[in-house]
Amino acid sequence: MSTYSPTARTWRYRAIQKKDHQEYLFHKYSILENLCGSPPSFSTVFDKRTQKNYSRYLFNTLTFSKFNALGQAFYSYDPSLKLLVKDVPQNIAKILTPRAVAYMYMDDGSLKYYGHSNAMRICCESFSKEGVEILQAAMWQNFQINVSLTKRNKNGVLIGYRLAIHEAESSKFCELVRPYLVECMKYKVSDGKKGSLADK
Repeated sequence: MSTYSPTARTWRYRAIQKKDHQEYLFHKYSILENLCGSPPSFSTVFDKRTQKNYSRYLFNTLTFSKFNALGQAFYSYDPSLKLLVKDVPQNIAKILTPRAVAYMYMDDGSLKYYGHSNAMRICCESFSKEGVEILQAAMWQNFQINVSLTKRNKNGVLIGYRLAIHEAESSKFCELVRPYLVECMKYKVSDGKKGSLADK
């Protein structure tokens, strides 16, 4: 997650993970520690939608102009809505490394049918259809991994698209991201036997 100050025109990075993913949050912090002003904090928040309390860890980097190019590549500010609009940049293939795919998957990926399939998916609902298609093309161009778009509907209304990693591509995808996986996130990745890498 990125946050932007339209007045200062600067960016910072914010990471939030539920308590169960504390290891992953602190792993990210260890990479960005020199860009942060304080260590991760713990809090409990009440979600009005589910009427439940959730425990989480989070940290923010400081704001730096050096983040501008990356922030502006993925976000555009809509002054009429006073909101940032996120999408996939046209040149995503130039920066999409195996490590980047691994972090994207740890953040937004999941097994499709645990115990019944090796298929996986990446939730991309916050991007436009065109943006997801650009990401799809980059996965093939950079890694020769064939992924497809699937619709995500809620209450009969289309809310966005996901990238589907089918059975035939699951082992290739697993080998791509495996070197960069944090232990607590391995439950998201297929082991090729219709389970997850966390089962081993």
